[in-house]
Amino acid sequence: MKFIPVVKIVCIILIYARSQEKLVASGTIVHPQVFENRGSNSEKVLVIREGHSLKLQKASVLVDRVLFRDVTDTGVIDRYIDGRYYERHLYKDSENEASLLVQPQADGDYHIVGTINGTHSIEPVSIRGRSLSGRTPHKLSAIPMYRGNHDSIRTRRSKYGRSIVRYNNAKLDLPRNFTIETFFLSDVYHTQNFTTETDLINYAILFMLAVGLRLQQLNPPGFIAVTGVQATRTLQEENLYVSLLNRNVILGSETLDLLARYAIFNYPMLRSDAIILATGRLLLKESGKEIVDALGLAHIGAACGHHKGAIVRDEPHTYSGVSTAIHEFGHLLGCNHDGEEDSALCQKNGGYIMQPRAMGNKRYKFSTCSQIAINKFLRLQKSSCLRSYDYNPKSILPNDTLTTGPVIDGNNFCARYFPNYKNVSLSKATENCIFRCNLGNPTDSIQHADVFAPDGTRCDTEDVRKKCKYGFCMPSRQ
Repeated sequence: MKFIPVVKIVCIILIYARSQEKLVASGTIVHPQVFENRGSNSEKVLVIREGHSLKLQKASVLVDRVLFRDVTDTGVIDRYIDGRYYERHLYKDSENEASLLVQPQADGDYHIVGTINGTHSIEPVSIRGRSLSGRTPHKLSAIPMYRGNHDSIRTRRSKYGRSIVRYNNAKLDLPRNFTIETFFLSDVYHTQNFTTETDLINYAILFMLAVGLRLQQLNPPGFIAVTGVQATRTLQEENLYVSLLNRNVILGSETLDLLARYAIFNYPMLRSDAIILATGRLLLKESGKEIVDALGLAHIGAACGHHKGAIVRDEPHTYSGVSTAIHEFGHLLGCNHDGEEDSALCQKNGGYIMQPRAMGNKRYKFSTCSQIAINKFLRLQKSSCLRSYDYNPKSILPNDTLTTGPVIDGNNFCARYFPNYKNVSLSKATENCIFRCNLGNPTDSIQHADVFAPDGTRCDTEDVRKKCKYGFCMPSRQ
């Protein structure tokens, strides 16, 4: 570890402020150097190359205990990982919107992985050996920027999920800030590009921190808190939340519907405020009588609700989907495209985050119309989940309702599924894996809701192999 006097820190910061030269072409090899101020592990200065430096601060994007779900052909493995441990080397430069893991190595060296701004990423390479100073060579890569359309869908009212909670019309005061508890879901084509679970987790961390840094420019600022990461390694599981035109192409609208249903039976997803589905496939959406390609898709104003999922096309390891994810979060937070609907006063091709076409020259900034739309959404009762950040993954998992063995106490299950309602009780089981819960007052507009039994519940008295899985009675995997 290298300690340098304060005078030298000042010099480096002056260089940082005055001489942020344009980065060289993709593929350039650099030998970055990390300087650390004495007495502070939370701040560093990263000199990437002459004329380009970053002022780094410790960053956070994970909840304390994050669910990592690994879905394979042989079964599902759930385990909670220590968010603080995985963030111990996580740093950011908010001004340059850099999202980096700065991992110490032997002899004061560092391995640096992530995005150094909106256009370039960095990673260590094993070629050419170390420099004369002993520093590991790193490669700078241009983040792929796809020309294409972002898209959105008008949210439909649903009887399922968190959106069943009734809201009054009273407007809320704007919060000082807001946090979107987000579940990161990687489909088969996306997952297969990561060798280990740590590789995928680290990528999700860097990806979502890069998204969160853009949300922090808002007033009030927004933050991301990743509650779970799912690696999907089997098509059998993926078919439950992805609709395919063929093995290489996702149907967007149909997939968002499946994803909403999938989240109902997956409690960590159900409890999240948003779900990001990262896919390595092409994405299509029906637009009138045409089928058009899209880089991403989400429902407008659907954060906290049933259709809170967003599809993001992302080339693994490249962070190419970051700008799309920011755009889709804008939709979830109530934004229309610039130039449309209540954002009609802003130019359609103004280059901001919410313009319909990608590659705008201001693609990491929200327009005035978008800021107004997000503030309007934040004042709605249905956005109240974004005001609380008290995620505790130990609380009320669906299978907590099981007593001994696979027998459900239906009344207890309904009461715990709808904690905001009084006098909740089981009405009847409409199907083997579906329960109808009474929600109390018979004069209310919503009198009951159909919910699904937890996964693993026995559903066939004659065939012990059959158990509930995502609302269906099917043979369980051995």
